[in-house]
Amino acid sequence: MANNAAQSTYNRLRDLVTKMEPDMNKFSEKINAAAGRRVRKVAQESRKLCVELRKQIQSIINEGK
Repeated sequence: MANNAAQSTYNRLRDLVTKMEPDMNKFSEKINAAAGRRVRKVAQESRKLCVELRKQIQSIINEGK
């Protein structure tokens, strides 16, 4: 069960990074400020998901001990 939660979190994280790519390109090519704000917002959401994923993975590891 915990594996499914970790996989789901990973999939959400991967989707966020994919979603961020067009805005990152706009920002890096044209220094589009609005695109930069969107990238920062998605980066913050990604950070939260990374923390959640780390906790889930650690929980799975601890269950195996």
